Amino acid sequence: AELGVLSYAMRECAGVREDKTKFQKLANEVFTINMMATIVAVILLQIFVLFFPGFQEYWLLAEIFILGVIFETLRVRWIYQAYEEYTYLSLQGLLSCIILLFFNFCFIKDENDYVKYSVILILPAVIPGFMNIIRSRKYCRLKLTKKFNNIDEISSNECKEFELTDLIKTDPSTVKLFCSKKIGETTTY
Repeated sequence: AELGVLSYAMRECAGVREDKTKFQKLANEVFTINMMATIVAVILLQIFVLFFPGFQEYWLLAEIFILGVIFETLRVRWIYQAYEEYTYLSLQGLLSCIILLFFNFCFIKDENDYVKYSVILILPAVIPGFMNIIRSRKYCRLKLTKKFNNIDEISSNECKEFELTDLIKTDPSTVKLFCSKKIGETTTY
């Protein structure tokens, strides 16, 4: 749901991190755009699951993964990347993976535990989502805004770099699509 805004946010926020006022304004804009994109993604997923035959039986799984999408947006990693808090992000990721592994061994016994597995699978987004949104107050007070000063730059960046890994989680390879007005430069893998 983040649609390439993260790379822009990290780069631009790193550039203005010394100026608290500029950082606050830019962070609010990025947070608002991410939340709007998340809401659109959630609505589209709900429509897809509710109205396309054969997907209604996956409604519960869709709801679980919707929570994952929302908390992934709340992780606001771009703030910590802008302030180069890579140790914090690494430790957080390691802790999330350990918790995921522990819960998998404790609660997943057979293929009928797929709902439990889905809940466990979103924990690496939920736990850091709570931690990061609270801890982000160290740098700024995130809030939704109606005023956008950088919307042209953000929307231009979204078209230039659309990271599919945030949507389909194709680890370890990264798939990026680059949009361009020139023919022949439409996609790069």
